[in-house]
This record gives sequence, C-alpha cells and structure tokens, in this order.
Amino acid sequence: MKNRKRVLAIILFISMMLSTVFTGLPGRTEASAAPGSFAKGADISWLPQLEALGYKFYNDNGEEQDLLYILKDHGIDSIRIRAWVNPSDDPANGHNSTEEVVALASRVSALGFRVMIDFHYSDSWADPGKQVTPAAWADADLEQLKVHVSEYTTDVMKALQEAGVTPEWVQIGNEINNGMLHPLGSYSNIFNLVQLIQAGSSAAKAVFPDIKVIIHRANGAEAGVDPFYAGLVAAGLKDSDYDIIGLSYYPESTFTTSIDELSENMNKLEQNYGKEVMIVEVGGNVSEDVDSVHNMLVAAQNKLHAVPNQKGTGIFYWEPTGIMFDYPLSAWNKDGSPTIAMDAFIDGAVEINRYPVQSITLDQPETVIEVGGNGKLSAILSPENATYKGVKFTSSEPDVVKVDLYKGTLSGISPGTATVTAVTYDGGFTATSEVTVIPSTSLVQNPGFEDGLASWTLTGDESAVTIDKDVYSGSSALHYYSPTPAEFTVSQTITGLENGVYTLSAWVSGGGGEEVSEIFAGDSVQSFTNTGWQKWSKPVINDIEVTDGTLTVGAHYKLSDGQWGNLDHFELKEKDNTEYITVINPGFENVKEDGTPEGWTIPDTTPLTAGTGYTGEKSLGFWKDSAFTFEAYQELTGLTDGTYTLSAWSQGAGDEVKNQLYAVSGDQAPLTASFANKGWNKWNQAVVENIKVTGGTLRIGVSLDAKAGDWGSYDDFVLIKNSDEPGTEQPGTDPGTEVPPTEPGTDPGTEVPPTEPGTDPGTQVPPTEPVNPSPGSIPGSVPGDSSTPAVSGTPAAEPTASVINNTTVYSVIIKAAADAGKGVSTAKLDPSVMSGLLQKVKQSEAAGQSAAVEIRLDSAANVQAVQLSVSKEALKLLADGTKAGLKVEAGLAAITFDHQSVTAMGSAAADSEISINKLAASVLPENVQRVIGDRAVYDFSVKAGNAEITQFNGGTVKISLPYTPRTGEQTNTIVAYYIDPAGSLKPVRGGYDVSTGRVNLQTTHLSQYAAGYNEVKFSDVSSGHWYSEAVGYMAARGIVNGTGGNVFAPESKVTRADFLMMIMNAYGIEADSAVTGNFADAGNKYYSGYVGTAKQLGLVSGTGDNQFKPEAVISRQDMSVIFYNILKHLGELPSGKTGQSYENFADAAAVSGYAAESMRALVEAGVITGDGSKLAPMANTTRAQAVQVIYNAIK
Repeated sequence: MKNRKRVLAIILFISMMLSTVFTGLPGRTEASAAPGSFAKGADISWLPQLEALGYKFYNDNGEEQDLLYILKDHGIDSIRIRAWVNPSDDPANGHNSTEEVVALASRVSALGFRVMIDFHYSDSWADPGKQVTPAAWADADLEQLKVHVSEYTTDVMKALQEAGVTPEWVQIGNEINNGMLHPLGSYSNIFNLVQLIQAGSSAAKAVFPDIKVIIHRANGAEAGVDPFYAGLVAAGLKDSDYDIIGLSYYPESTFTTSIDELSENMNKLEQNYGKEVMIVEVGGNVSEDVDSVHNMLVAAQNKLHAVPNQKGTGIFYWEPTGIMFDYPLSAWNKDGSPTIAMDAFIDGAVEINRYPVQSITLDQPETVIEVGGNGKLSAILSPENATYKGVKFTSSEPDVVKVDLYKGTLSGISPGTATVTAVTYDGGFTATSEVTVIPSTSLVQNPGFEDGLASWTLTGDESAVTIDKDVYSGSSALHYYSPTPAEFTVSQTITGLENGVYTLSAWVSGGGGEEVSEIFAGDSVQSFTNTGWQKWSKPVINDIEVTDGTLTVGAHYKLSDGQWGNLDHFELKEKDNTEYITVINPGFENVKEDGTPEGWTIPDTTPLTAGTGYTGEKSLGFWKDSAFTFEAYQELTGLTDGTYTLSAWSQGAGDEVKNQLYAVSGDQAPLTASFANKGWNKWNQAVVENIKVTGGTLRIGVSLDAKAGDWGSYDDFVLIKNSDEPGTEQPGTDPGTEVPPTEPGTDPGTEVPPTEPGTDPGTQVPPTEPVNPSPGSIPGSVPGDSSTPAVSGTPAAEPTASVINNTTVYSVIIKAAADAGKGVSTAKLDPSVMSGLLQKVKQSEAAGQSAAVEIRLDSAANVQAVQLSVSKEALKLLADGTKAGLKVEAGLAAITFDHQSVTAMGSAAADSEISINKLAASVLPENVQRVIGDRAVYDFSVKAGNAEITQFNGGTVKISLPYTPRTGEQTNTIVAYYIDPAGSLKPVRGGYDVSTGRVNLQTTHLSQYAAGYNEVKFSDVSSGHWYSEAVGYMAARGIVNGTGGNVFAPESKVTRADFLMMIMNAYGIEADSAVTGNFADAGNKYYSGYVGTAKQLGLVSGTGDNQFKPEAVISRQDMSVIFYNILKHLGELPSGKTGQSYENFADAAAVSGYAAESMRALVEAGVITGDGSKLAPMANTTRAQAVQVIYNAIK
C-alpha cells in the first residue's frame, strides 16, 4: 500500500508538471461542454509518443500549435484515453501505462476537456480479433482474474482521483464482440464474461459513483449488435452494471451503405435497454475521399441526435492524428494539419456536396439469371465524380428476384420477371432493369442458400444455423455459431440424375476449431479446416458414383463451443468426358512484344487492338477508321481422324459486311458460321459443326470484312472431338445466339455485368456510343467512289439545322472528288452554296440567336488528305454579313474557325484552300512517337494563293481529332498536342469528348496536331479523392507538377506565384523570361517571368507599392480575385449559372469587399463550390483546391 501511494504521488507530480509544460496555464479552464451534454470527442492516446518523436501540429492558418487547441477549435470537447496493463515502450504499439494515462488525463482535463478512460484489460491492443489476457494474469483462474480486474481498475481510478481528474466515462473492455481476457472471458464463456464486466464496473463506480460505464461492441451497423447485448443480459448483466452502450463505426468510403443500419441499431438498442448510445470509435479514410469522411461524420452525429429520448449522447474519432503512424483512417494530413473532415465536429456543420448527382443508369437494362443463380447490376452515376455514390436497389418481386440493397447483387428465387430499381442517395434519381429468372440448370437446388433453407433439410441443433450476408458469392450464405456445444447436418437429396461419375464442391470459411467440419455426397466425405474470416476454401469430392439416379449431398458440423463459420455455393457436376483439343492461346491472354497474340497468324495487323475478354482479361480486338479486312488463324497438326466441333465468341458493332468463324481441313472447302454481333459486350457464340478431319491438319480462324469504323473482338476458341469416324461434311451452323456470359467461380448462368464503353479501362472502341461518326466517313452520307469521282462543289442535300451549345448550326454536305492513287479528296465551296446558308444564318441572328456554318465533306472511306477550296467571295459574304464561324467536317478530322478567323481569311487576296493531311507517326521524332504511339498526326493548313495563313489576327481555331482509348486509358489524361517546328510536343487546351470519340483542342495558329496519352500518377492521389480527376487532367498537360518523389501533396498550401503559374499554364499564356518592368519583389526566381508577363498583360496588379508577394500563401478569396481578373481579361468569364446561391454560404458576409464580385461570380458559375456550408474566404488555399478550381473552369 505504501508503494502504491508513493507511485501515486509521483504520478500526481508528473501530471502537474506536464499540464504546466504543455498548456502554460496556471489553473483549470471551464469544460468545453457540460457533463451530460452531447460529447464530441477524439481518442488521442498516441499524442505523447508523437510529441516525443518530434511531430508538430499546425492549425488551419498553417501556424504551429498544441494539438489540443487545434482540436478545440474544431469542436472537440472530450478526450478518450486507452489504458494498458503492462505495455511495452514501442511508440506505436506500446505505452499507455497507468502513469502515462494519468499524465495525459491531467493535461487534457486542465484544458477543460471531458475525459473517457478505455480499459483494454490487455498489455496491448484488444479488439474483436484479439483479446489477450495480460501476461501477469495469464495463469489466473476466473476468481483470480476477477480480482485482477477489480484491483487494476481501482488503482487507475484512484490515481486519477488523486491527480484531480474526474473521468466522466469508463469503458470496461474494448470492442468485446468476442469477449475479453481470453480464453476465460470469451463470449462463448458468456457467464464468465459478465462477471468480469461486473468486476470492472463495480470497481470504477466505487471510486467515482457518478461515472458512466460503457460496454463497447465493434461493427455498430451489423445485425448482431442487439443479440450481443441481449446475450449479456440473459447471462446476468444487470441494469446497474452499465450506463451506456458504445459502438464502433468504420464504414466503407460509400458510407451510405450502412448509415441507416447504424441508425436502426442505435434506435433499437435505446428501445430495448433504455440506455444511452454512443459511437465511441469512428473513422474513415481521408486519403480516399475526405469529403465522404466529413459527410459521414456529420451524418453519424445527425443519427445520434435522432435516437429517441435524447439518448444518443456522443461520438469519438479514433485516432485523428494516426496518419503519423501510418494508420489509414485518421483525419489529419501528413504535414501536421487537420483535414476538412475535422470540420464536421464544429457546431452547425453540414454535409458537403461539391458534385451533386445528376442522373443514374444501370449497366444492364435487362438481364437473365437462373433460379439459384446470381448476377449483378452496377450503377453508373453522372457525373462520374459525384460526391455521393450511394445507391439502393429494390426488387418489384422479391419472390422472383432478390437484390442486395446496396451492392446490386441479384439472386434468382423462382421463374418469372421482376423490375429492379436503383435509387440514388443524393437526389433520388432512379433507373431500372428488367430481370428474367429462368429455371435452374444446376443439379443442386438453391445451391447458395439465396432462398434461405428452401430445398435443404436441417437436422440437429437448428438454433446454431442462420442465413447471413457473409458470402462467397451472391447475397446469402448459411452461417453457424453456437456458444455451447452443437451438432447439425444440412442436406439435400437429388433425384433424376443420369447414372455416372460426379464431382461435388462447396465454398466454406470460418474461425476454425470445429470438432467435425465436412461435406458429403452419399458415403463419400471430405473434411476441411477453416482458417479465418473471409478466408474461403473449396473442399471437393471426386469420383462420386451414381447408380440409381439418386444422391444425397450436404455438410456436417460438430462444434465444441463458440465456433462459427459459413457455407455457400454447392456445385454438383457430372464428370466431363469431352475430348478437348489444344488450341494455342485460345483466349488471347498471351501477347508478344509486338502486340500480336502468341500462336496466331494475322496477315494484316493494322486493325488489331487490345480488347477486354469474354472470360479472362483479354480478347482479340479489331477497329480501323477505314474499310478493312481482318483475319486471324492457326494451323493445328497431329489430329486423329474424326469429326470435330469448333466454337468461339465475339462482340462488336454488328454492322460488318461479313464476320465468320471458319475451319478448313486439308484441301476441303471451308466450313463457316457467322457471328451476330449486337453491341458492346454483348457476346455471342458461333459454332462450326461436323468438321471432317482425315489428314491430321486443320486450320481454324476468323475472317472479317468490315466497314470503316467497325469494331469488336473475339475470344475463347474451343475445339472438341465428337467421334473417331469422319462425319458427313455439312455447312456450319449460324446460331448467332446471344448467351449470358459465365464468370469463373460463379453459378452457371451468372451474367457478367457488361461495361459501358468509356468507363472500362479495357475499352478498345470509340466509347459511350458504339456507333460513332467514323473518322473516315460522314454519318448519313454516301462514301465517294474512287472509280467515279463526284462533282466537286455540288451539295448532296439541302442544308440541315441543329442546335449545339446554344448555337444553331446550318450544315450542308458536299461530295468530294477522290484521287484513289494519292488518297486525297478535293472539293470546292461555291459562293452560291454559301449564299443559301447565309440567308438562314441571318434569320437566326436577327432573332437574337448565335449561328454557325458547317461544311461536311463526303469523302472516300480510306482518304488520307482532304482539301476544301473556299472562294474569297464566299468568305467575305460570311465575314461581312454575319457573326458566324465556319466548320469543316472532313470525316478524318474537323476544324472550326471563329468569326474573327473567317474575317482574316476573307481579307486575303486569293481563294483559301483548307487542307487536312493525315500523317503517320513513324515519320516523327522518337520523342514524339513515345507519347503519340502509332496514332496519326494531322497537319492543318490554310493557303491563299501561294501565301500560307498560320495566324488569324487573334482569332481562335478549334480542331477535332479522332481518338480511340486503349486498354487502361483514363479519358481525362488523353492530351492534345501541338508539334512545333523543332519536333517537340506542346500540350494545348483541349481534351477527350466521350460523346463523340474525339479529342477537341483550341488554338490560335495552324500546324501539326496529334492526340496522345500521358497519365501522371502520384502516390498520394487515388481515384477516390474528390480532386483526383482534376489533378490527373492538369498533371497530364504539365499545368501542375508534383513536389518530388512521386508526391503531389494535395493538402499543401499554394503561394500566389504558384497559383498564377497554374492559371497561365492552363490557359496557354506563355511567360516571357526577358520581360521588363516586373514587380519589385519578383526577383530572379522560377516564377519571375510568369509574374512579370502577367503584370505586363494587365492580368494582375499586385498588393500595392509595386509588390506582388509571390511567395505568400494565397487565401481563397485572393485566389478568386486573381482568377476572376484573368478570365475577364481573356474574355472567358463563365456565364452559366449552376443554381448555387452565394448568399446561402454561412460566411459570405466575411468575404472582403474587394473580393466579393469575383467570389460571387465564380461561386454561382460552379467554379468555386465551398467547403460544405462555408466559403472560408480567409483560409489558405491548398494545392488540391487550386487545381480543382482551375479544372472546373477549363474542363
């Protein structure tokens, strides 16, 4: 006892010293919130170790500050501290001894924080996966263990009391789903567990009678929460033993998949037990999506406030600064500053919705699955970077089709049809899919327990068995657990089987330790051992003989106590005696360095592309911008004489002239079968039967005759031998059957969800719209016949009108004369044609509408160059009589001249000849080829007589180039390039348009242009970040770079000079390194030329006294002023309104007067979206924010 008092005295002295050292306060301040009020807390048990290691913390203004003050400024009023019995000195996994707990509690209490003590009753971490008894207590029996718990709890409580700290809450155990102090205190020994909880609770209340005892369970949104507490009560836990039910909540990044379940659990717990409910641990991955974490925290607090009778009483973040120890679910930046997730604890915080959902579609408007089988629907949201990605799925006929509420997994229950509806969390947008369920072809009925225990017989201890969501496939599986010994068998008797040899398999997982765990088929048995949660294995029984058409299959378990596990997806298959013949590389998975598939001969590889597979990852893809033929084949030798069948799969546009699978044996006539392609990822099978092989050799392959722009792919060649006798030669079948693909490892009939073109990295065809205007022809026009040139200058049809971006475009098609030998098409635009167009343009302009003229050239499909002659009279008519621009759509590319450019051409002394030449990239320097690859380069020129017009008196020219994304390419990193006279690539403004399959760019001069792919990846920017698309777009174009070491540092602050450079790079404003008259503080730095050029052009005016303060961190309101002024100077101020109101932001009045106009304009145009309900005008701008703002304006 004397020793304990001496220790307590030392603890008290240390805690007093620490409170003085760290706070600088002579006495205790008022608590941040009154006891009993709603608690907003954080577990910062790592703080002393972080400080000892030299970590610093910085507030929102970038100033170094004590972490506790930063937390207070973000609304945190309570601190949770874990307590370990005899911990190590490991910085991340040790400490938290009694002395350290008291010291930290004294420090935070002195600052007015409320205190929670979290007893793990272990020497280190305790959670559902491990509840290790302290080493010093390891040999104790139950009675001794209760004494240890009581004495240890008392010692810590009295040490706090003597240090002047009164904790408001105490946790007896941490995440005790499976109990604590194993093995004696495991949940399977629930009566022991209750006694241990009571020992800790009574000891705490003996020292602090008013302290509130918390019993803490993890996985707060799961269905097992209420049964857990019900089990404790049934085992003797009394109402006086605890005061609060504590939960953990660590949702997925799409937290909307569990927030309602969390709320339902909390409400049910209050109803059933009358206790307060707290979320004592919460966290999310801010590196994936910081907005989502912020919104989750706001939503969780709202759900707590909604618990009946005001019994939702607090929330604690674990562990906000854990990023320093590489804990991924922290709420801090590596640079020591808080992320915006912490703003969720500030009073009045609301959810952030930077990118509201605008629409939803489903990847399969209709699909087919089997009874007992599974499928999956995937939601496609617009925009792709929508803030809220949550979707709920429901079925109109749950007895026919069951659908997972959040995942969209389909389960066939009975034959019929149902409508599955998807509804977005944000905005309530809906999309539907018609799902047809056909009879099962599976020999085992309800093989994955999707319809509960239907078709199965359960015998033995039935209470141990439930149907749960811990699945291998589908949405349901059989789950078992019993806290006491149990034994059960689940079985199904199958009748009507063909006599023969079969194989049975199932998928299993669990914690292990069962006395018996086995599957059986008749008298055959296969045992297995489970190894952990979600560690699925597949026991198999082979060579099962069926002689009377009947077989009983199932599983048998014997549990000692506390074992648990899952059983899913039985499959019974008759032994396959089919003789499969080896086809080399049948699925095109193996590709040589030159891009061609191993084992296959392809005479002409120019149409060859990489495709995504019917099964596997790859397929043999084809596409070309001109009419083409394509063949791939292989020669098989050493075959035995007999009759064979060949099959393969294809998908594609479906308008091919000929698309056939063929087989040729010796000198016999080819046998063929046609594919019936019907669209992207709609795979269909062609089968060639009765192939007679007599000489041991066989050529198999595909033959295609395609139109310009046709696309598709082939996959999965299979050759089987039917008999040893050569059959009668017959024509091949042509079923054209569209068959739902089967995903390996899923039920037969499971349909692989098709992928929308443009969203799958494997897309090898023009995305979004499978039939795009092909680069070699004009939709709706008749291709020119090279043998009989069309009459140049004759319109092929009357002008048509369409509205594009609020501009009425009047189009006319002109046939071009083709020179087949040179691959050049020529045409002439007569003044008479222009005169007719001008009348319509003038009518539109007189009505106050914008208008433009479009000349569409009907050229030969394989044309490599186009020339259009426009008389100076026609150009002058357009320039003088209207405000319209001129677009030339040549098929292989397009060019648009604004009105100022048209005026420049119309003032020339001669007719203008507009030329577009398609060049092979192989003629370009190697540095260009590395980026462009084998894609074409386009040379654009305008000549007036012998003079070439390259500049257009300040006018703007827009160019559109065809581009087909390849496997893995992200569309925002497809870049338009200008190739300068030195052969260097210069990125220009523009990007890929999914709707047209083209890259659009904007320039002020003509030269050679191309499109290439330049993805730049950073280790700290992932696809889930709200700014990832903007960073990818800007980095690909060299507008922004990383900070070194493959790091972008999105949360780092931006200087005034760096932001100015970003804007100038984005808008193509070149810096003059020799500029004079610069700001006095511009110096001779990397940014000096940019700052001086911006001053010379009038883009910036500085901060006064000829100062710009280039290295000062820029505030959000100053960012808006500089950006607004530059956009105004360029004539590119956004004119549209998004419906976002400037006045709706809570701090709009805090915007300084000089910044109000710019901030309002950019907010209402959607360029600046704010941080939740605030604009934070005085806050420093981060790199992520700066990039996103520029991207919002320029995209």
